[in-house]
Amino acid sequence: MEIFQILDTLQPTAAGLDGILAWFLRIGAPVFAVPLAFKQSMVEGAVPSQWRTAVITLTAKVPKPTQAAHYTPISITLFLLQSLEASLVDVLFLSVDQT
Repeated sequence: MEIFQILDTLQPTAAGLDGILAWFLRIGAPVFAVPLAFKQSMVEGAVPSQWRTAVITLTAKVPKPTQAAHYTPISITLFLLQSLEASLVDVLFLSVDQT
């Protein structure tokens, strides 16, 4: 189950040992889920399924395209995935530099 879904479907109960109420986590699920998902992705080596979605759109390479070859496909991915990829690259370069 995705982190957002877990937080968003919490049942109203008394506060846990941390004193955080379930309604607070449900309201904050969109905000809290992103850093938790980043951490989970780093630990498990997997990304949330929503982040793996991309939209492929065709962009014209020439002013007046008339053939399929006049287009180039552009992949539009989520900013969160791009951010995660950038942070992974930084971590990998740091580990390579230290060896």
